[in-house]
Amino acid sequence: MPKKYRNRILAGTLILLVGIFVEIFMELDQIITITLVTMGSVIILYGILYALKYGEGPIQDEWSRKIGSISLSYSWITTFFVLTGMFWMNYFEIISLDVNSVIGVVFFVMIITANLFQLYFRRKGDVE
Repeated sequence: MPKKYRNRILAGTLILLVGIFVEIFMELDQIITITLVTMGSVIILYGILYALKYGEGPIQDEWSRKIGSISLSYSWITTFFVLTGMFWMNYFEIISLDVNSVIGVVFFVMIITANLFQLYFRRKGDVE
């Protein structure tokens, strides 16, 4: 994938994550959060569509597919453990969670862990 499209997707991801972070941890007007999440989503979609239309497209070999699938599996397991921890913290009244907070944390954990696991396995060179 050409660098300019990858940078657009990265910028969109960062804006989307900032929007999620603002919704969870800050008391700001909802229009700011909605704007950030929408803007991030549009930039990501724009980057992906233009990369597929004008770029070489993503590398599709056996190694990258294996890393992608294992990374997403690890991300799912990590998200499951975070959800379990949030359930028990809410159950024992350590923290009080509402639906928006839970959804925001789940999105944040899923996006971050998927990217971190892919980065880790790509640098490691293999998933075994």
